[in-house]
Amino acid sequence: MDRPYPNMSDAENIAHNALIEYIANQCINNNQYRVGNEFHYLDVPNLNRMFFRAMPCLRLMEAYCFLDENGGNEGMIRLILKDGCNPKYSFWVNEKGDIEYCHA
Repeated sequence: MDRPYPNMSDAENIAHNALIEYIANQCINNNQYRVGNEFHYLDVPNLNRMFFRAMPCLRLMEAYCFLDENGGNEGMIRLILKDGCNPKYSFWVNEKGDIEYCHA
């Protein structure tokens, strides 16, 4: 398991990884590519319910994503958390068809 934040518990890391993979898949499946300076803002209350119900320290305040190009499978995700953190992630689909990501 990727542990982007070593100070988080295993459950928090699992939820965080699942969130990033979910957003990346939704972004690709819905072809949410960037046009100019427009981003695709996400349904934060729904994401908090789905991933962080029992983890108030990880609650999202805002989140957006976009693909780098129309029909692409590479893009970026930005999360703005309740605690003030605002990590950005680059994501892509590898040769096996799996989502991979890293801090942008």
